Amino acid sequence: MSIDRDIATAAGLPLPDAAYFLWVRRFALDQRERRVTARPGRAADLKDPAALAQSVAAALSKARADRASAEDGPTFLRLRRAHPNAGDDALKSAIRAALKFDEDCTRFYSPSGDDFAASIARAIADARTENPGFLAETYELARAELMRTMK
Repeated sequence: MSIDRDIATAAGLPLPDAAYFLWVRRFALDQRERRVTARPGRAADLKDPAALAQSVAAALSKARADRASAEDGPTFLRLRRAHPNAGDDALKSAIRAALKFDEDCTRFYSPSGDDFAASIARAIADARTENPGFLAETYELARAELMRTMK
């Protein structure tokens, strides 16, 4: 999917749903928007415990930074492109709602026995109760994202 197509899809959604859609697509969008080539260098040897620990720490740090800057970073700019007539407060509020919903999906996930699908369904149902008002398609997207993440 192209960036323009993702922005057009988000433009057809209510703000919170658009914010969630753009948030979960952020990695793919980041890759497409990246204009600078990757820094030359050696790939980390993930068999080395120190290198693995450093790689995991860097990934967690980036994830925290992405969440912390969501209201002012690329997700905000993309949402602004999708909904150019919305005010900054409305855009930021939609992003906060999307992040809370995303966090709640993960928070409510608890594996139970061999029934992975039931665990996912319970997590989404609980997150939906805490975060009403999203479109059915957004809850379905959240289910698919949680399944992919927890796989």
